[in-house]
Amino acid sequence: MANNSNYNLLIQKLDEFIRKFYKNQLIRGLIYSIALLTLFFISVTTFEYFAHLDTMPRTLLFYGFVIASMYVIGRFILFPLFKLYKLSATISHEQAARIIGNHFGNVEDKLLNILQLKKMENERNMQSDLINASIDQKIGDLKPVPFTAAIDLNRNKKYLRYLAVPMALLLVIVFAAPSLLQDGTKRLVNHRTFYERPAPFQFEIQNDDLSVVQQEDFRLNIRIVGDEVPDKVYLQTESGQFRLVKESTVDFYHVFKNVQKTTEFKLSADDFASGTYTLKALPNPLVLNFKVKLTYPRYLNRNSESMGNTGDLIIPAGTKVNWEFNTLNTDQLKMIFADTTLIPKRSEENKFVIDRRFLSHNNYSFVSSNDFLKSKDSILYAIHVIPDLYPTINVEQQRDSFSTKQIFFKGLIKDDYGFKDLKFVYKYVNSPDAIAKSDETFSEVIKINKTANQEQFFYYWDLNQMNIDPGDYLEYYFEVWDNDGVTGSKSARSQSKLFKAPSLRELAQ
Repeated sequence: MANNSNYNLLIQKLDEFIRKFYKNQLIRGLIYSIALLTLFFISVTTFEYFAHLDTMPRTLLFYGFVIASMYVIGRFILFPLFKLYKLSATISHEQAARIIGNHFGNVEDKLLNILQLKKMENERNMQSDLINASIDQKIGDLKPVPFTAAIDLNRNKKYLRYLAVPMALLLVIVFAAPSLLQDGTKRLVNHRTFYERPAPFQFEIQNDDLSVVQQEDFRLNIRIVGDEVPDKVYLQTESGQFRLVKESTVDFYHVFKNVQKTTEFKLSADDFASGTYTLKALPNPLVLNFKVKLTYPRYLNRNSESMGNTGDLIIPAGTKVNWEFNTLNTDQLKMIFADTTLIPKRSEENKFVIDRRFLSHNNYSFVSSNDFLKSKDSILYAIHVIPDLYPTINVEQQRDSFSTKQIFFKGLIKDDYGFKDLKFVYKYVNSPDAIAKSDETFSEVIKINKTANQEQFFYYWDLNQMNIDPGDYLEYYFEVWDNDGVTGSKSARSQSKLFKAPSLRELAQ
């Protein structure tokens, strides 16, 4: 039987060789990686420094450097490192034997023969004294051979010359031209940022703010600062290239007409270009149109009316006015009245509603706004309120030629919206010649057409039907009330008159 301990010792020596093999690759890979990465770094930063690439090619160069660096690190560092710690497959014992045989001339055949005999024994599951004796003899011959001596780690020193050249070049640049690495590295790291190519002049925007209200014009003012001044300056947008108007040797301008949206632009002159500027179009809060609905007081018996874009109103007192505004780019709307300011309610996107009841004259304007702007002053509109006027009454009377106690009345009443009541009113007025009576007021309702604006009426007063004593005084008049449903009914009286009954003395004469 083969001595398993001798065979295991042989395998351990092979494993030690394999570990040293990958350790040697790792050391060499570190040298290669540092040299290549340093060379890559110097190359890309120097190229960017002199080429001054635009954002897109600079982005491609940056990611190309990252990918190349990842490949170098993976190939020369991570690959042997994983194998050193057996995180991935390593070379086989047979491959190790061949590498050892390249260093020790008569070792390869013996090592391979031992490994093959042991493999054959395991595969056939058989034991042979002859095979075991042969394995033991060969292992005994190989015991003095130091397998790891086949790899000399010190030989890696000769590869340091590959590292010396890029490191020396890096040190020269660091001390002689540090800006080459600093500027190139900065622009590569910030590869999405535009960097203006160093030029003998600079573009200075004189405007305090690059923003304009939507649909308005914007004048861009440019001043050239530097040792050289170009004769022509151009502006580039997605719509094309435009030549700026020259006002003086160093001053130029361009007018953006009817700006509809936010616009990006660049300035250029003599093959030098600026970074990208942004002219921001601010959404203009607008009232596109509005509707007005008039709801009249109920007692007027008038149907509601609607009208569009009519700001000045003539309305009866007590009318409720409802506004519905259709807006654009508006977050808030204010209605400024002579006596107060109200905020209409947003009913839906870009729609606002508000209503108010009016009893007296007023005026108003409205102002729309958003997060960026407040609209310019609106037109001032007037609301003329027609008050409910007092009713009027005119009465003529005529006495009966045969009886002083019979009086005929003819009258005319008028009102702007109609009537509530018409009454004939009388009361006793005490006099020295009469017996004192109650000062109670008496009235009689006269039937009229209450919906008419004017009405003629007739009334007959027969005092013979009344308990009138000699010397009595009666004050009488007509009183009419209108149908004002807002502030309450108002009344008007006819001229008060007196009826004097003959006294006893007068009757005795």
